[in-house]
Amino acid sequence: MLNHNGVVLLHGPPGSGKTTLCKALAQKVTIRQSKSFTGGRLVEVNCQELLSRWFGESAKRLSKLFDDIATMAEEDDGENLVCVLFDEVETLARARELTGDTPDAMRVTNQLLTCLSNIKEKPNILVLCTSNLFGVLDKAFLDRCDVVQEIPGPGQGAAYVIFAQCLNTLLDIGQVVFPDLCDVHYVENCGSCKRRLQPRFPNPSEVRVRFRDLLSTPQNYLWRIAEASVGLSGRNMRRLPVQALTKYTYITPRTVQEALSALHRLVTEEKIKPTL
Repeated sequence: MLNHNGVVLLHGPPGSGKTTLCKALAQKVTIRQSKSFTGGRLVEVNCQELLSRWFGESAKRLSKLFDDIATMAEEDDGENLVCVLFDEVETLARARELTGDTPDAMRVTNQLLTCLSNIKEKPNILVLCTSNLFGVLDKAFLDRCDVVQEIPGPGQGAAYVIFAQCLNTLLDIGQVVFPDLCDVHYVENCGSCKRRLQPRFPNPSEVRVRFRDLLSTPQNYLWRIAEASVGLSGRNMRRLPVQALTKYTYITPRTVQEALSALHRLVTEEKIKPTL
């Protein structure tokens, strides 16, 4: 017989986008299953809030949570898909054989395993979990996961997209400007006339094709900065452009070259922080 638990686990370093991917997955599954379910709900669970200093209380809270989820799944004759997101699930699913764990922590893990087994009979419940600490998860919990997928940190292409989005926003609000629009503007044909568009950082594919041999262009410079930033978290990357302007530039608006130089300097500092 087919074994389906309805549990998905995404694990990887902090800031790699696991929680965002889980939310997107919940939306995508709801859309894909629209023939089977009339709607969908997303329940986000803060695992830390389930824990209590009183013995046995954490397991009771967890049990009540799953009872509420089961009740929600039964509403409207089970026609709604209920997606439950457990962020940092290692709080509840810590390996029981690890030394130093309290009996109450083992009790919580046991309760979670029992609850997951109980809801497998309900086809309209999907459990989505994220973890930063894959190595501490209980083996029995991992056995109950239908999908276990590692989500690595951003590579060069993803880092470029993050930086480009931030810099394009700064361009839109006038905090950063291109000093010479004639060298970098995009031209669009509109019948017999040509219209000048706002300069922006393009997508990675265009950079690799159009600016590959133009090493002195801002677009190519940002591509090299993205390569240097590999290893940083996506959450940290998104903060760096504004932090770089605040820390290393003094006049508003800044030129693109000034902004990129500041960003490159800050990325270099962030990369050497762990070795200090």
